[in-house]
Amino acid sequence: MSGLRVRNLTVDIAGRRLLDGVTFAVARSEMVALVGPNGAGKTTCLKSILGLIPCKAEQIEVAGRAFGALAPRERARLAAYLPQARTVAWPLSVRSVVALGRHPHQRESDAAEAARAMRSLEAVGLAGFAERDARTLSGGELALTLLARALVVEAPLLLADEPVASLDLAHQVAVMEHLRAIARAGGSVLTVLHDLSLAARFCDRVLLLDRGRIVASGTPAAVLADRAMDAAYGVDLARGEIEGVPVVVVRTGIRPASAA
Repeated sequence: MSGLRVRNLTVDIAGRRLLDGVTFAVARSEMVALVGPNGAGKTTCLKSILGLIPCKAEQIEVAGRAFGALAPRERARLAAYLPQARTVAWPLSVRSVVALGRHPHQRESDAAEAARAMRSLEAVGLAGFAERDARTLSGGELALTLLARALVVEAPLLLADEPVASLDLAHQVAVMEHLRAIARAGGSVLTVLHDLSLAARFCDRVLLLDRGRIVASGTPAAVLADRAMDAAYGVDLARGEIEGVPVVVVRTGIRPASAA
């Protein structure tokens, strides 16, 4: 199995333990959702894997290689990152923003890099936006542009942090379909999600993170049925199924901490 392997990942910042012995793997051709309440450590997990924040781990391996031992440029070729923040501050065309994803690779001709950027834009349905000023895009269009930038890296691993946050329903589905297509094409995708229904519909497995620890792991149906979900989110959940896909909805409001 190549892909991503993480064993005993621990993060301590300012005297607080944010991650405590986190262990999991994401196989090739697999899409895994990392879910949990706010403050559980989901973004911290992604950033620590990438080396953006200090951590301790027995193993962080990407595509069969010890990730932390690699030079930054080589790490950037192995793992693409789609962060929460969606901002473009400079007057760049959409194609130029996407082409920035080629920075970790050896410089090609302008024509070759433009062609790669266009292929990525075509893959997300934005070929007609190539010359638009990226600052003029809608939230959904910008989300797809940044996804295209991650695609153009051509990395075996993609880490996506809340890729559908604040998007309308159509753009949420579009982004999730593109992420799943990356996995089906042989990539490994780890994505932070708050929408449990999207996790159930699109992901192969779900990891439930609570207070810095993975408290449930398995198929979407198994994890969404686990009562650890109720405890982690501090609510009572009702469970059901629509067209074979498990769904959960909140049955009651937030419970007192002593009941969680």
